[in-house]
Amino acid sequence: MLSLSLPAMTMAADTGVPGAMCQSAGVWQGLIKNICWSCIFPMRIMGIGAAPEGAAPSRPGCYCTDQNGIPEIGWQLSFFQPVKIVEVVKSPWCSPFLEGTMLQKSQFDIGKSNTNQPMTATEAGFYDVHLWEFPIMTMLKLLVIGECTAEPYVDASLTYISEVDPMWESDL
Repeated sequence: MLSLSLPAMTMAADTGVPGAMCQSAGVWQGLIKNICWSCIFPMRIMGIGAAPEGAAPSRPGCYCTDQNGIPEIGWQLSFFQPVKIVEVVKSPWCSPFLEGTMLQKSQFDIGKSNTNQPMTATEAGFYDVHLWEFPIMTMLKLLVIGECTAEPYVDASLTYISEVDPMWESDL
């Protein structure tokens, strides 16, 4: 069995450059060098090593069942796996994680003043948030066994977007 913790990486998309409303965060270009690889420690292998919070039991071996219900023998492994990315953006529908892609044209200009003059991202007073599941260790097939992991995601998945949340802009 794997025991995983879920630290989050955060990135903000405010370049301050007029006209640069949605720029890339460079996640995919710097996939290997921009990940904090030392953050996966402490690591516990087969019950040996410092135990991170929520660590797997001290037993050296374990088993889990595959898709057919057949037991698969393995070894205990505990480490911190970066699995989430939180985007905080001033431009609605902007996704720096997806190379600066606008997911859709903003219909409401939420957080912008009621004026005829267009505002830059730095003049806006409202932020939107996107939560991405990003199990990088699973995606790169490093230190994880797909059938035995507690993490349900196997690729990048958008799991929350504040632009469609009716309570996000509510002051209640």
